Parts: sequence; structure tokens; C-alpha cells
Amino acid sequence: MKHFAKYNSGFTLLEILLVVALFTALAGVSLPVSLAFLQKSSLDVTAQNTVQTLRRARTLAQSSAHDMSWGVYAEGGQIILFGGDSYATRNTSFDETLPIPELISVSGQQETVFEKFSGKPKNAGTLSFQALNDTLPITIGANGLLFY
Repeated sequence: MKHFAKYNSGFTLLEILLVVALFTALAGVSLPVSLAFLQKSSLDVTAQNTVQTLRRARTLAQSSAHDMSWGVYAEGGQIILFGGDSYATRNTSFDETLPIPELISVSGQQETVFEKFSGKPKNAGTLSFQALNDTLPITIGANGLLFY
């Protein structure tokens, strides 16, 4: 009678199930953290882009580019840099649009127009961005300074 040596090779079903359970638990813990990080990052990037657009509008107004006032209008899904005394009466050929991620909503002062030469806003106020539990306000001061 021949004796065959038993070799243990490969993985047992129990070992495979334990590894799958471990990966599932790790994914369950890391997914909410990743989503919160993505939300906060998108909110920060949107605020920074908006502040840069407001600064650009103020600079264009101070230099009296194309002999007009310049402003920024925030609406669902986009920020628009425009030339003119208001968004409604703007010259659309100068519009520049920046997208806002879908998970971010806009509230507060939607339109800010900077006067020619002085660069002072016609209306000071606060523009806010919200994403789930976070809110990031941008305050436009009466002298044109931005706080965020």
C-alpha cells in the first residue's frame, strides 16, 4: 500500500471569508471618511475659485476694462464673471463661466458688481456655499475686501 503525503496548499474557505469580511469592514469605515473629505475639498475649491473670480472682477472694474463695471453672479451650478452694471443688463460677450459641483448649493448675495475706477462693490454682503453639513461664507466688504 502506498502512502501519499498530504500537502496543505491554497486557502480554506474560512480564511477567504475572513479576508473578505476584513476588506468589507475597512471599506465600510473608510467610505464615509472619503466622502466627507471629498465634500470639504469641493467646498474649499469652489470658495477659492469664487474669491479669485471676485478679485478678478474688482481688478477689471478698477482698470475700467472695456469702460464698464464688472461683477460676479452665482446661480445654481455656476459662477459667472460679467461686464456691465448688472447681471440682467450685462454684455454677454464678456461672460466667463466657472462650474460649481452639483453637491454644492449657493445662498445669500448672488450678484456683486464692482464700480469702475474705485472697485467698490455696489452692494456689500455675504455669499455662502453649502454642502451637506458644511457652510462656507464669503463676505464682500463695503470697501471691496473679501473675507472667507
